[in-house]
Amino acid sequence: MSIFETNQYIELYNPLRNNYFPVRILERVKDGYLVHSLIINKEINIYDFQLKTYGYRNTWISKELLERIGFKKDGLIYTLGNIIIWECLTGELNKIDHPYYLYEYKSKHLGYAILSENEMEDFKNDFQKIENEKIRERYSFISSMNEVFDYLLEQKPREFSYEKFDKIIIDK
Repeated sequence: MSIFETNQYIELYNPLRNNYFPVRILERVKDGYLVHSLIINKEINIYDFQLKTYGYRNTWISKELLERIGFKKDGLIYTLGNIIIWECLTGELNKIDHPYYLYEYKSKHLGYAILSENEMEDFKNDFQKIENEKIRERYSFISSMNEVFDYLLEQKPREFSYEKFDKIIIDK
């Protein structure tokens, strides 16, 4: 089972309602975690047994969450000041000889690249020439909102806080 970090967001499964509810990890305790439930705005204990039995899921990057933070979308690129998140999709379109389909499309989602404004042109050139996984060695690709939150707190600590992120997630 995963060990969660402080201030990491996850969604716990509620078997009674057959849904997930968001929490923020506050600290590791003896047999589980102390978490802040964003729904009821209280601290609660969750136990390793609950996590193993009922499960959880990560909070993934989504258009809605990025827009609530303040990112503006233009195609596959989200911008907030000098911070850029690029949704990295690759694909190929092949003509096939089949009576019903004219083309066959294959795509691959590499994740999201988080960049500063001065890295944008280099990334754009490297991404156009992508032939293998070497681009992953040079740039970091993310898929979890926790990584976006950490980056924003590092780059703009006066504008963002965990309390603000709590409100963004709960409004989802």
